[in-house]
Amino acid sequence: MTLSISCLNRKGLFVVAAAGFLILTACAGTSSAASITPSEKPLHVAVFPVNNLSNAYAPLVEIRRSLIQRLKAQGADVLDAAALEQFMAKYRVRYTGGLDTDISVLLSKELGVDDVLITSVEAYTETEPPRVALISRLVSTGPRPSVLWADSIGMAGNDHPGIFGIGLIHDPKVLLNKAMGQLDDSLARSLAGEKARIAGGRGKFAPKALYRSSVVGADLRLNAVGFVESSSSGNEGEGPARLAVALTDVSGAPVTVEYAVTGGTAVRGVNYMLKNGSLTFKPGETVKTIEIDIKDDGVNEDDKTIEVSLQNPSGAVLGGSAVHTYTIIDTDPEPVVTFTSASQQVKRSAEGGKRKEKNAGTATVGVELSAVSGWDVIVPFMVGGTAKTPGDYTITPGPLVIKAGERSAAITVQVAESGANDDGKTVVVSMGVPTHAVQGKTTASTVTIGDTNPEPAVSFTTASQKVKENAGTATIGVELSAVSGRDVTVPLMVGGTARTPGNYTITPGPLVIKAGERSAAITVHVVDNGLNEDDKTVVVSMGVPTNGVQGKTTTSTVTIVDTDPEPAVSFASASSSGKETSGLVRLEVVLSAPSGRVVTVEYGVKGGTAIQGKDYALQAGPLTFAPGETAK
Repeated sequence: MTLSISCLNRKGLFVVAAAGFLILTACAGTSSAASITPSEKPLHVAVFPVNNLSNAYAPLVEIRRSLIQRLKAQGADVLDAAALEQFMAKYRVRYTGGLDTDISVLLSKELGVDDVLITSVEAYTETEPPRVALISRLVSTGPRPSVLWADSIGMAGNDHPGIFGIGLIHDPKVLLNKAMGQLDDSLARSLAGEKARIAGGRGKFAPKALYRSSVVGADLRLNAVGFVESSSSGNEGEGPARLAVALTDVSGAPVTVEYAVTGGTAVRGVNYMLKNGSLTFKPGETVKTIEIDIKDDGVNEDDKTIEVSLQNPSGAVLGGSAVHTYTIIDTDPEPVVTFTSASQQVKRSAEGGKRKEKNAGTATVGVELSAVSGWDVIVPFMVGGTAKTPGDYTITPGPLVIKAGERSAAITVQVAESGANDDGKTVVVSMGVPTHAVQGKTTASTVTIGDTNPEPAVSFTTASQKVKENAGTATIGVELSAVSGRDVTVPLMVGGTARTPGNYTITPGPLVIKAGERSAAITVHVVDNGLNEDDKTVVVSMGVPTNGVQGKTTTSTVTIVDTDPEPAVSFASASSSGKETSGLVRLEVVLSAPSGRVVTVEYGVKGGTAIQGKDYALQAGPLTFAPGETAK
């Protein structure tokens, strides 16, 4: 039985059952972009790994290799297999029997791929009579992928026995090659822009060398053992990895092959568990599996590899894929790095009746990771504050490095003698963007030298207030918990839905509360823009103060209440007229003033003597004015 279904310029779904297996294929119209002519740029095609739906061993690698060679022979530019494997690992593409829109767009944008060839093995049997069923389709890439060509072929070795069984095919490789040839011819005709043709008449017998005598048993065939794939990958901690090892032919005697870990960056017992061993194929078996227990070590690190090699086969020879590289994809997030303390003090002592600053020792700024990392974590830091180096202190030079496998490190601030009777000094250590980690909650740590009085807390006097758009100004008070002997500088960040200068202007930051004073104010000048719109907010957030600490209320919101009336909507003219043959009539609708919001008004026919559908056509519906529009 030989069955071939070729789809060109048609759409639909064919379901055909024959010779013990089922073939399903979807067909779509061809595209002129699929044609290759001497004056056009060759198609850039990606060939997906073959999808095995046969529930049995099939030579997937050989089929894919043949597809690539045949496409190249037809003038197509085929994407390098290694580049495709990297792309699939990057986006974790595991299903190769189809193409979704996201991957289709990425293939086009990142790799410049025009089309993807997707092939599935529906059936593959090497026992007498051998059988093979293939489905292949060429799918365009981009935001709207479509099937440009599709064909399927189903064959059995006893389809055309002929006289004395001369037409019988006993070798599954010969049968597979014949099926691949028919698919190749169909694709070539499609790419060349020809219509599908079905060859007629009686064909010639193939050379005698292609046939095997029925008395030659499976034990006498050349047999090879190898990995089904040369590489694969999986996420850390998602269960065992299974490496398929297969024979190229059924054997009538046991076949044994040893396997061992021969390389890779993964550590046995830490990243995985696999002891060296051997596989034994019983007579009739063609596929065995090596199972690797993949462990999750909880450490953010490089992806790890395991290289497993086959060796010392008995009853077969090593095939083309004697080494398999399995990549363990690390899924552990980067650890969070934070200062262990936001502030601390180092006291200075007095000597005699006059206060004299002495060496008070050291202050330690601890830096800690949320979890151990497999990388060295590099933490850059910047140093500010009122203290000066080396007169007031010296500090561990940056950046700070937390070694792989460790959880913490420290920055040391060594306080120096000053001899001066002055205010306390501060050393402010701020964290930069770390390497192999992310910033945590505490990214600034202040060491206060000398002054034993705590820094005052800085708070907004109100967390929220409302002001009408035409009211003029709003005042945000800022207050200290106690009078300070130093200027307290409060950095400000301004956000919210209001925009400056259209809705408001504000006192530029930072705000400074002078030494000896308890409070200051931020002035928000409200602008009446004349537009009916939603209420707007001005959100003022407090940064890290200098010579003070953040108090309870660090955010203050001013809500600007809109006072402009909603605009009136009306027809520009109460009536109009036109000749019966004048075609479209345009009725202008206007707003009395621009609006800051979207304005929607329903319209419909309420009366008149004209008849809908006979004298005119108008469907009722909404009319929408965008913000700022006054006429539609």
